[in-house]
Amino acid sequence: MKKWICLFITCLLLIGCQHTQTEKLVIQGIQEIPYEELVEKLDQKVTFLLYIGRPDCGDCQDFYPVLEEYINEHEGTGIYYLNIKEYRDRARDDDATQAEKDFYENIYQRLDFDWTPTIEVIRNGKIDETYQYLDEDYFDIQDREQQLKRKQAFLDEFEVFMNDYFEEE
Repeated sequence: MKKWICLFITCLLLIGCQHTQTEKLVIQGIQEIPYEELVEKLDQKVTFLLYIGRPDCGDCQDFYPVLEEYINEHEGTGIYYLNIKEYRDRARDDDATQAEKDFYENIYQRLDFDWTPTIEVIRNGKIDETYQYLDEDYFDIQDREQQLKRKQAFLDEFEVFMNDYFEEE
């Protein structure tokens, strides 16, 4: 009888110690995703990378080739790209409806970012990790050499962030 109780308790402990794994979506290259499709993915038990940017953002223009080079040089890697420009422009239009303004605000609240470009690891519909390229402090650096060192630190952090994501099991 004691053996059965010990076996039962051991099984419960083993089951309890396992964490729920989510399916990691396999994405090839940089794939633009409309917000509506993204919301569907956020409601699924999946893991994926999301790049948030816009083509008229100077930092995004600087960062995109870095992201593209990483994806091209690392076989089997990919990321979703949410281009927020269209949503921003609609919300800022003079005749924008309240619904369009609320929709755009919801993007920021749901994805919890305030700077582009940003990359997020989404796991089970929640933001698990975030990488942001540059920040306001970077632009406050007056010494060009120091600014270049800080930029390189952001690029090194990007490489580690991406490697960690793609190497995790």
